[in-house]
Amino acid sequence: MGTKTVLVIAKIFPPAGGAGVQRTAKFVKYLPHFGWEPIVLTPNRITSPMRDDSLLRDIPPNTRIIRTFTLEPMEEARRISAFYFLYGALRVLSIPDLSIWWVPWGIWHGYRELRRKAVDAIYVTGSPFSSYFIGVALKKLTGIPLVVDFRDGWTLDPNYNFWWVLRWRNPTIERLMQDAVVRYADKLIVAHPGVRDIFMQRYGAEKAFVTILNGYDPDDFRVQARKHLERDRLNIVYTGKLWPLTSRPDALLRGVKRVLEEDADIRKDLSITFVGNLDQHSQALIRELGLERWVRTVGYLPHLESVEHLLEADVLLLIVNHCEFHIPGKIYEYIAARKPVLALVTPNGEAARLLKKAGSEIWADPQDVLDIRDKLRLLHRRWKDNDLDIEVNSEFIETLSRKRQTGLLASVLDEVASSSSPQDRLRRD
Repeated sequence: MGTKTVLVIAKIFPPAGGAGVQRTAKFVKYLPHFGWEPIVLTPNRITSPMRDDSLLRDIPPNTRIIRTFTLEPMEEARRISAFYFLYGALRVLSIPDLSIWWVPWGIWHGYRELRRKAVDAIYVTGSPFSSYFIGVALKKLTGIPLVVDFRDGWTLDPNYNFWWVLRWRNPTIERLMQDAVVRYADKLIVAHPGVRDIFMQRYGAEKAFVTILNGYDPDDFRVQARKHLERDRLNIVYTGKLWPLTSRPDALLRGVKRVLEEDADIRKDLSITFVGNLDQHSQALIRELGLERWVRTVGYLPHLESVEHLLEADVLLLIVNHCEFHIPGKIYEYIAARKPVLALVTPNGEAARLLKKAGSEIWADPQDVLDIRDKLRLLHRRWKDNDLDIEVNSEFIETLSRKRQTGLLASVLDEVASSSSPQDRLRRD
């Protein structure tokens, strides 16, 4: 069987940085291993707040990437001061998100590409959720089967009610939009089992939702740690972004304050490093509690440098407040590092279940300052005794590799490509 072709529609793509970018980049990296040639459709401007050129290494050199024009109201407002008075009006009109202004160019260039080259399937990922409309439009225009990847739940996300108020979003219109995307998709992918359950409750069993996890890439773990951390201290490391609703570290910092006040040994041994952008509230709390000597931040780093810190750590830190179904992308790399994880997560949540299955977890109540204090004491005692090794489920960990997860995507693409009718394929001719 010859190589098949998939059009990959992604608003954020290398050299943009971030966890969502990595998911798409790794799919593009590994799809050729399963007989699929990806063509990438993406804007020609980096609209993500983070840039990571190291992710370009994941993209096969012969990959066709179509980078199109996009209008970005926020960026234009920054460049042209006179544009600010229009920004508010454009923001209200930008449903479901500001990336809606990329959609016309995405449809135009995507359609031209589909007329130029025979493509067997269309894959589109979000957020931003407006990208889905490009995929739906191209399916309607060409009949090529459409696979939609929901990296989160959109309007079904438990935190959505907070975000739509904060960002002037319209929940009624967005729910109708989401319903339409689900209706037109030939296959739907979700990144977490909990998200799949929520989608099944709304849309029923007639729509097939496939769970494809984010995973980790063994190639990323071939980097050499460069001694960022002091080896004579208990190094606890958090990598990635801290989200205000799901991962703010207030209870952790107060637990650190308590254990430092009560234990002189820990005062001289403890070091906590946040690799990633820390919000102003958390930075202010670190100063207020006088923790600057023990808690440091290094800001956003390219992904491979972040992995270096992860590999140097004695213990990895995970924080998931409130949201039971949320699984941060970093958790798979934590598991692959085969190190103990101080998991400040809800015990019945998806993250806790995943860590338990892998064998990596030391759980603490994410809101209980005294429990966090006690777990820090436990970790310090084990570190002093050189007893931080853990028994991991290696067979399960191997199933979480990016290549294995991309194999699941390739199976989905094979299924939709084989089920499309000749009449549909002729629609673009």
